[in-house]
Amino acid sequence: MPAGRLVSGIVDNSLACFRQQGVALADLVIAVGPHIHPCCYEVSAGFYQQLLDQPGGDRVARHRQRLFHSRSGPVSDPLKAAARGSDNLWFDLRAFAEAIFAEAGGGGGAGER
Repeated sequence: MPAGRLVSGIVDNSLACFRQQGVALADLVIAVGPHIHPCCYEVSAGFYQQLLDQPGGDRVARHRQRLFHSRSGPVSDPLKAAARGSDNLWFDLRAFAEAIFAEAGGGGGAGER
């Protein structure tokens, strides 16, 4: 699921539907499926601002340190590429989903890393 969908409220709306049907969030098993990992999800510096400008952007601001990482200097791991731009960041999509679930009362997430 793209980050824009997460910030725009798709998870919040889904959880609200469960609540409306009388399902307690504590009874849900929430899993984050296959996704791009932060080592490979390079975004431009403007991506952060784009997320802030969407409804729900306040959540991105609250979790910025957890969601965005920078990489400087030479990369010694052949599986991690050097940045394409000097101000680019890496985004942790899983951490964002977990933060949304936790704030909604659905727990902090667990499982595959």
